[in-house]
Amino acid sequence: PASQLRAMYEKCRLVIVPLKPTNSDNGITCMNEAWSMGRPVIVSDVEGQRGAFTEGQEGLWVPPGDVEALRAAIISLWNDPVRADAMGAAGRRLVEQGKDNRIFSDGINQVLADAAKGPSQTSLVRRF
Repeated sequence: PASQLRAMYEKCRLVIVPLKPTNSDNGITCMNEAWSMGRPVIVSDVEGQRGAFTEGQEGLWVPPGDVEALRAAIISLWNDPVRADAMGAAGRRLVEQGKDNRIFSDGINQVLADAAKGPSQTSLVRRF
């Protein structure tokens, strides 16, 4: 259940999201859940995630597959709980400002509603 998942995130000091190179937004749900619980993230710097957050503000980026960079990032936040807490709080604000599931769901609903309406009169006129 979701309550157990939230309890697990709450126990974490930080959340690591290792990703393989991709151009899609894999891992974003995990990041949003971590931030919702006020936890900073360490994420593989893959194309699909660029722009999801600001380096050093809500979390840290590491090159995909770079074990030493991941280790350094973990140690950095582990040894600086004040900085880690600040990143987690910034991540929470990021989610509250536009990444929560309700806002995402409303956006998807709008896209589907627009698609269900079919082509607009203007677009039909342009075709013919």
